[in-house]
Amino acid sequence: MRPLLARVAWSHAIYSYLSAGSAISVSDDGKLVMSYKPFPPSISGDFTERIKTIQMPVDLALSLALDSQNFTRIEKDGRWAWQRAEKAKKFQWLNTCGLGAAAVVYTYSGTALYHQDQPAKEMMALSGLPSSDGAAVPDSAREEATLERLDRTWDRVVRPLIKSLGSVCGVDRVKVHGWGILDAIISQASSTSSAEAWSLDRLVSAKYLNGDIFSIDKADREETIDTLLEIVDKESIRPAEIPAWGSSWIVRRIDSVLALFEDLLTGIGGLAEPELLRWSGPDNTKLVPATFSRMWTNILRAVAAHPADTPEYTTALTLITRHLLQVFNRDPTTHVPVSSLRIDGTTVADADTLRLGLFAHLLDLTLEILGPDVVGATRMRLGSGADKVDTVIFNTSFGSTGSEGAKQATMAGCLLGQLLRAQVLSFPLQPAAMASFKIVLETVVKAGAASRYSAKLLGDLTNAMPFIFHDQEELQLVVWRVLGE
Repeated sequence: MRPLLARVAWSHAIYSYLSAGSAISVSDDGKLVMSYKPFPPSISGDFTERIKTIQMPVDLALSLALDSQNFTRIEKDGRWAWQRAEKAKKFQWLNTCGLGAAAVVYTYSGTALYHQDQPAKEMMALSGLPSSDGAAVPDSAREEATLERLDRTWDRVVRPLIKSLGSVCGVDRVKVHGWGILDAIISQASSTSSAEAWSLDRLVSAKYLNGDIFSIDKADREETIDTLLEIVDKESIRPAEIPAWGSSWIVRRIDSVLALFEDLLTGIGGLAEPELLRWSGPDNTKLVPATFSRMWTNILRAVAAHPADTPEYTTALTLITRHLLQVFNRDPTTHVPVSSLRIDGTTVADADTLRLGLFAHLLDLTLEILGPDVVGATRMRLGSGADKVDTVIFNTSFGSTGSEGAKQATMAGCLLGQLLRAQVLSFPLQPAAMASFKIVLETVVKAGAASRYSAKLLGDLTNAMPFIFHDQEELQLVVWRVLGE
């Protein structure tokens, strides 16, 4: 009871802290103009002091959850399982306080998205300094200011918090809570509906403030308390209520978003009861929690909605290609639940099948959202100051053009360049893995062969065939057959 009430009480504290730096006025057309100051400096000039105060209950829960002395892996029926050291009440406290993270992100998201600068005449009334309204601020400048506020919120609060939530082992509610927060931020919900739904007053619990929960007759105390606690818990802010940050911001910070996506992917190993989640994969296979499929889809939708004739668009495609290949190259033991690992550390299912299955799943979503033309025909450009990983991917791609430092390549060409030189597969491939590899290869070749650059792509592939899987005759024949088709 007490942890839940403490979490609700702390929501009121967050409300007070954020209200203290806010200002509200009425515009000439009768609309409310609301301003927020979520990162005011302390006396020492350090803006992090207030963040630490606002996040205190969540941070205390995370410090307990992430303490390596509080969890360990144990053997269970020939596989691994997580065991937590906390007693039942302490474990409940950990969960209750950890689930307060949504309220923190909800608050900071809204103050960044819906902040409005006060009219000059209002600022003059507040500060006593002379001022004038001057020219109207263009929409582009207002949008850039919003994106900058979101950047600060992401770097200072949201990204570190989600990363910590995703690193927890053996506390599934808290871990999945972190996934839900990122899922909400990058969702493609309408910005208008989000703006209408968001309010700082959402942090306030009427049941708590009017004292209902504290004035209970002893006769029916236990039953009434349980009912009220259930109501108060339902009133708590859920991750789905966090307003979406919009496609423009996702494309702007796509490298950081994808990096966090990968961090959360590796955190899947911390699940204690994966069977309670809904999973995604073709033919009812459980490759990845459904939340990850939805997050990947929403990232792609943000890119698809961005103007294709901008540098940001091709940069986003380059980063999607890089992270897609990093998922392929990642050891499957790092992104499966520990219950899917044997005691010797190997996966219960064939590792190559898992690797190729997850890659194929994300690739299918990429083709579905972006379209085969984007994957096969859109030229990505590699500048002179490019990331070293991207440089390797471009230099080994098939069908690329341009000199070093000014390379141009398609997503299909880059993917084939890495797939056909893969060193992470265990040869010879098992039948299921071989079938998956053939499907992936056919999918990428089909996208590349249908583009106007197909002659260069297929020519490079044909010339390279004597060196592709030269010591794996069966696999090389699969590649030849795919190219022949």
